[in-house]
Amino acid sequence: MDPVLLVLICLCIGSIAGFLGGLLGLGGGVIVVPALILLFDTAGTFDAPEYPANTVVLVTLGTSMASIVFTTLSSSIAQFRRNAVDWEIVKNWIVYLILGVLLATVLATQLPAFATKLFIGFFIACIATIMITNWSPGIRNGPPGRGVTGMLASVGGIICGLAGIGGGNVVVPTLLFFNTKLVTATAAASTLGIAISVAGTAGYILNGLRVDIPNAAGYVYLPALIPLAIACVICAPLGVHVAHRVHGQILRRAFGILMYFVAARMIYSAF
Repeated sequence: MDPVLLVLICLCIGSIAGFLGGLLGLGGGVIVVPALILLFDTAGTFDAPEYPANTVVLVTLGTSMASIVFTTLSSSIAQFRRNAVDWEIVKNWIVYLILGVLLATVLATQLPAFATKLFIGFFIACIATIMITNWSPGIRNGPPGRGVTGMLASVGGIICGLAGIGGGNVVVPTLLFFNTKLVTATAAASTLGIAISVAGTAGYILNGLRVDIPNAAGYVYLPALIPLAIACVICAPLGVHVAHRVHGQILRRAFGILMYFVAARMIYSAF
């Protein structure tokens, strides 16, 4: 693909992901991952015979994780300044999340592309259902024990690593279930998102060092990452600004319906 065209398309993807992420409170990875898979599949960017068959998926996940580093940093700094972060939650979750994410980066290299695409497609469908129904988890009194926390955080890390997301869609509902305030859960998810994205980026870089992809660090494709990250960081605050002036639930339902089509396209592409 022409490098200029790639940059322009990634700027568009990043702008949409950043804006909708700020507008709807949606993690950008849910948009970036299916968009990049479609882009790389259509352009045949990684179809060379020397690349593993699942290279498109791995590069997409690695690049998405790397772009999330920048977006979570900006949101986390805002949470730090407001002193909104419950460091006890972060301390209890962070190690298990990192281990789960790192395990996911290894699993992703072993899974066939169709299996990872199916997982991503069904995950997006779940997010779409939550957006349309405005579902929220039931509330259980009190925080979980250490063992339960470790299990939930590890599974959450695996989901994030395989779906190429920063964790808000996993961490926040889980914390709400255990009667954590929404503001506290959101702040913790933003902070933990840094650990998730950095661990995911490192994992996809290290696992991709055996594959010689031009202009890439492992499975992180730099020509796509740079415009994605710039656009996401610039457009996310615009989405937040607009969110305070529109009827959010109508938008969430409309976007949820659109995400069903994205999920269907992802599942279809797996076969």
